[in-house]
Amino acid sequence: MSPIKLLRVPLLLAAGPLLVSCGPVGPKTGSMQSAHNYDETSAGIPDNDPRGLNATLKLLAPGGERPLTIRGLTVETSIVHARKSDLDLTLIHPDGTQVILHRFDPANPTDPASTYPADRQPNGLLSVLNGKPTNGLWRLVIRDHRAGVTGHLERWALDLDYNR
Repeated sequence: MSPIKLLRVPLLLAAGPLLVSCGPVGPKTGSMQSAHNYDETSAGIPDNDPRGLNATLKLLAPGGERPLTIRGLTVETSIVHARKSDLDLTLIHPDGTQVILHRFDPANPTDPASTYPADRQPNGLLSVLNGKPTNGLWRLVIRDHRAGVTGHLERWALDLDYNR
């Protein structure tokens, strides 16, 4: 008999977050994380350059299984930049589907979040990626829209919940 897997669902209440465990969840679901760490010289964000920085993560189903299907995801970033509000962040699925995580807005400057959607809802909908395969080359594009301040990407990660 296989062990029972529990599904943990965060709920936001007025008093703060609450973690609820529901179960059992069948073996047809799961989660995985892929992350990449960078040093200061390898992931510099070009200053005021529309091409930006293209950071990649290659995901493959564990054990060479057929591609898994996304049922939810979280994007984590760690960026060093004196004016993070100058940045756009866009997540690009291997099939080309784009989700804008943070949009540069000079009229309302805000810093990008560290974790989407946990810290802040992205500008685009991450749910457009639900049902798509996990496999392939994912990209995080970071564009700096104002000259004078530079920075770099330290780390980014995808936490994927999937169906088999």
